[in-house]
Amino acid sequence: IIDSFVSTWTSRIKRYFKNGGRDENATKSDLKDILGTVSAISKDPDATAQIDFVTHTDGKKEQKTVFKFQTADAKIAQQELEKHIYELEKTDSVEFKRVTMVFVRPDSSSADIGKRSGEKVVIEEIGPDPKPLIYSSDLAEQKIKHELRSAESNVFKMAFIVDANIELRNSRPWAYRVHHVHQVIPIEE
Repeated sequence: IIDSFVSTWTSRIKRYFKNGGRDENATKSDLKDILGTVSAISKDPDATAQIDFVTHTDGKKEQKTVFKFQTADAKIAQQELEKHIYELEKTDSVEFKRVTMVFVRPDSSSADIGKRSGEKVVIEEIGPDPKPLIYSSDLAEQKIKHELRSAESNVFKMAFIVDANIELRNSRPWAYRVHHVHQVIPIEE
């Protein structure tokens, strides 16, 4: 188990020691952990780090160096890791006009403009999966919240005709950003 862990971790970290190296399965958290490891070495001009695999068999210690790197290598890795983190955080958006939005998880409390609310919505014209809702204007939030708080009918039987952006992170849909509400209509059963 340990041998497998060391081999996997080493193969993942090694990719960042060359320009353009990436581990496509790495999360931001993984990258930050690795970045913490290489940052300390990159700041010291005479530093060296190594990953050793040690086994004990019949009281005999056997040590094997799996991976070793120095300051110059760590600087390259640090740059590549920072670039990869930036790429994962990078947000693009695509604009959609007059699309139908329905709630799957409403919340009557207010959210800060530009921040994810606790709500999830579906915009079928964009995709079938629920995404977090972000209000990008006070007016849009006020109109939607007014409808949610004072609705005489079930909120799940209401459709909102909105102008929205879909935010993409690393080319994947991440959230819906609503900036204008045209109208609210009942959903027929």
